[in-house]
Amino acid sequence: MKLGHGLEVCVFSLLLLTGKTFSQDPDFHIYLCFGQSNMEGNGTIEAQDKTVDSRFKVMAAVNCSNLGRTKGSWYTATPPLCRCNTGLTPADYFGRTLLDSLPSEITVGVINVAVGGCKIELFDKDDYQAYVSSITESWLKNYINEYNGNPYGRLIEMAKLAQKDGVIKGILLHQGESNTNDRQWPAKVKAIYDHIIQDLGLDPASVPILAGELVSAAEGGSCASHNAIIAELPKSIPNAHIVSSSGLPDKGDGLHFTSASYRELGKRYALKMLTLFPKGKAPEVKLTSPANNGSFSTLETITFTADASDKDGTIASVSFYSGTSLLGSDSTAPYGIEYSGMQAGTHTVTARATDNQGQVAVSAAVTITLEAHQAPYGTSPHQIPGRIEAEEYDQGGEGTAYHEADENGNEGQTDFRNDQVDIEATTDQSGSYNIGYALEGEWLEYTVNVAATGTYNIELRAAVDGDGRNLKIEMDGVNISGNVELPNTGGWQTWTTVTVNDVELTAGEHVMRITFNADYMNLNFIEFKMPAEADNSRYIGRKLLRNPLQSGFQIKLSGQFSYRLTDIRGSVIKTGNGKDFLDIGDGIVPGVYLISVRNDIGKFTGKVLKK
Repeated sequence: MKLGHGLEVCVFSLLLLTGKTFSQDPDFHIYLCFGQSNMEGNGTIEAQDKTVDSRFKVMAAVNCSNLGRTKGSWYTATPPLCRCNTGLTPADYFGRTLLDSLPSEITVGVINVAVGGCKIELFDKDDYQAYVSSITESWLKNYINEYNGNPYGRLIEMAKLAQKDGVIKGILLHQGESNTNDRQWPAKVKAIYDHIIQDLGLDPASVPILAGELVSAAEGGSCASHNAIIAELPKSIPNAHIVSSSGLPDKGDGLHFTSASYRELGKRYALKMLTLFPKGKAPEVKLTSPANNGSFSTLETITFTADASDKDGTIASVSFYSGTSLLGSDSTAPYGIEYSGMQAGTHTVTARATDNQGQVAVSAAVTITLEAHQAPYGTSPHQIPGRIEAEEYDQGGEGTAYHEADENGNEGQTDFRNDQVDIEATTDQSGSYNIGYALEGEWLEYTVNVAATGTYNIELRAAVDGDGRNLKIEMDGVNISGNVELPNTGGWQTWTTVTVNDVELTAGEHVMRITFNADYMNLNFIEFKMPAEADNSRYIGRKLLRNPLQSGFQIKLSGQFSYRLTDIRGSVIKTGNGKDFLDIGDGIVPGVYLISVRNDIGKFTGKVLKK
């Protein structure tokens, strides 16, 4: 359902995570802010707003030459905090109020990505493109383009930079005007919240989201009816909390608060946040395996274990990290996970324990090294001709057997493979799983064995909800398919078969790579087929006879030739030489065979059937 874009929306969300990794300053508290016009800042910036404690920082999400700010860098949080010419926002006095109540060694930082006039759908990483394509207002498109067309992507990009400096404590949510009376709003917010948690490796058990009310009915709010839907958010997200807008006047348009209201609303967010900080003593945790300076192959499944205890409570979970990337969690002692697919290179690993009061402790770090090795999925290469399930890519891990653009775990939520590749259950008529959530530049490799040199057709089973998606197939680094355009099937589990004809392959073992050239497409399997039963009669004077076979196999080809006969798995049955005519059918049992015949002109291949 499409609602008008003219209504103003502000999404302003808050995540709490009290943990840290070895590279983070635990005293630098970072908050992510995203949304619409109220979050962009619609209040007039006055003299009182320009005096800011240097402990309050903002990371610029866009380049602003007029402010002397460069995207991705920290600055004292003098407004505007969103883009180059925006106004006062709740984020301004949220940060200031926190600092008034926190110890002097604490620094607070905010990252503000907001787009005035947008709907909540703009921040849905799966479907934002469809929403953007529906927008007709040029001013709204211009706002979005300041974030390279993907505000959610910019927010995550900046957040990952910030995680190198400090600890993400939260996201403040203030949104709803452009989604007024949309009963699905809580579910849409939950989807965005879940993606942020996954994409940044945060712990949802320790992450509240604070949602602010819109201008109230008592203050003449045009969208006040949506506050009843905002109140439903805790039913979708257990850690959600609502911030009241009661008594906060608007500027006369029924949508935007006054500057004084922004200051008070920011304070209310901060006061709510302060009540949610964990209490009690932190737990204790020690990483017990792997050992420091351990060495592994990328083909190995590595066991991670930890001991954890809490003096004034219980352990809720223990999570294992490589740097800032979450590897997995366990909520039951003894605490441990098994993980495969780590990238070749050196990794710094920690265990993070969270207790029942939300307190977090991080273990001393250990360093492990992984050496790159690649091997087929299972015990042997995939056979061509034949079908290759997309999820059965090689073993060897990130950068060796596959490449994932992000480090947010398997978004498909299946346990088929324990690595970063996004695998989900499929409802297609064939197969159990499919590759999903593919991003531009990601790739998968498969060790294959081509039974016979020749011409093949490739069939790809794909599902796409959107236009402009394509991929390519390479064999040993050579593009054999060109860019394969995938049609819009209208759904992520609405499947179609796309065929690439007349691809030349050489017999033997190869490494096939599938590269995704755009964001978001689903792939179930890829199948290589020979075009038809062997019939090279188009080659005048050179043809394979009697196909299918009855009592023998005969080759009629002028001059000297050599031949190679294999079964469908590629096992060699016969090889030899002949001249003009040769019958090689004796002793062949019924079945399907591949034959390759070569002379001084070239090489002819085909599939034959012995009945």
